[in-house]
Amino acid sequence: MSIEDTFLKWLYDVHAIDKVDNVVHAERAFVAHSILKWYIQKKWDSQFKDFKDAQSGLKCMRILQKYLKKELDLFWENGIIVMRVGNVTAPLQGEIDGTRNKSVASRENE
Repeated sequence: MSIEDTFLKWLYDVHAIDKVDNVVHAERAFVAHSILKWYIQKKWDSQFKDFKDAQSGLKCMRILQKYLKKELDLFWENGIIVMRVGNVTAPLQGEIDGTRNKSVASRENE
């Protein structure tokens, strides 16, 4: 089973995709999928060695699960994935690889 198929099955399992009659509801699945594709690209890009360990994959999946449960927001802004919890935002990459500089990356929303 491919990564894409496994992810699609997981989206159904966590009820991020529901099918009622012939209508598919996938409110947050498309953003989650784009983030998974971003993560896989970064993981295999030698420039981002911190994405190589298994912990980064677990962190990414936990963040996606929280996003799908609407416990936090993820969105693209100028080519960067931004995570928002309450009124604090941070680039997603820093949250996954541990490089987030709290004094710079985290800020109160205005």
